Amino acid sequence: MNELTVRETRTLPRPLAPDVIRRVVAGLNTRDRLIVEWAALTGMRRMEVAGLRKTSLTQTTQLEFATSPVVPVRLDVTKGGRVRHVYGIALVHSPARLSPKR
Repeated sequence: MNELTVRETRTLPRPLAPDVIRRVVAGLNTRDRLIVEWAALTGMRRMEVAGLRKTSLTQTTQLEFATSPVVPVRLDVTKGGRVRHVYGIALVHSPARLSPKR
């Protein structure tokens, strides 16, 4: 490295303040809010969220939803191309929320 080269230091991204996050989420429609909830609660990447399908939820019975605070979700579309599992909160993807509205 030559003496005249100026090194640029990279800084780590800073998280948003909680009040900013609340304002952003409050302005989202239901679909987008659910996407943000999934990403935040499970650590899923954006392409993993985009690749999520109803069939990604394991075969979980109603009793398991009632007794377990978390349920596994299988991710087939991942950064490394390998299948992985994340664990979501049962209330976020309970069978009642997955049913189409009548």
